[in-house]
Amino acid sequence: MNALIETKHLNRFLQVLGTVSREASVLAEVRKRLSQAGPIDAGWVSALAGDPQRADMVESFAAKFGRMQDTIGDKLLPLFLQLVGEKTGAAIDNLNRGERLRLVPDAARWMGMRVLRNQLVHEYMEDAAQFAAALNMANERVEDLLATYSNLWRYCADNLHLEAGQLPAEFPVPRS
Repeated sequence: MNALIETKHLNRFLQVLGTVSREASVLAEVRKRLSQAGPIDAGWVSALAGDPQRADMVESFAAKFGRMQDTIGDKLLPLFLQLVGEKTGAAIDNLNRGERLRLVPDAARWMGMRVLRNQLVHEYMEDAAQFAAALNMANERVEDLLATYSNLWRYCADNLHLEAGQLPAEFPVPRS
């Protein structure tokens, strides 16, 4: 381990990285089920009222997408920046630093995910076409979440000289 890295910061970072690993696993699983449920359009969304199991799957996907996005953006990325001696600040500043360090694929798109998360949670099915578009966009943006996790994991594996077993699995689930 790098002597410059404080143990308490490293331990907290690794704890949150493990949380994100588990979140990635469950998000990928519900995303897979959602993808198998057919093309998502306004009619598909309108039919959710008569299909409680599919409606629960949508709720689960929205919650897991939002949770992973929050955990990475609000906890893991700031902890990482602190760990490597970067200045932390507002979410957009942290995301821009993450993009500069090639950890976050696109900071502006990430900020859009924050809006998307709110649409999925707070504007649930007010407009079937808009909700279908938000679900489809979130499905695409899962790749940004997984890429950010992978980039952070890879940086740690390559640069932090951790002991075997300290890092969670790089990709706990197959990406779809």
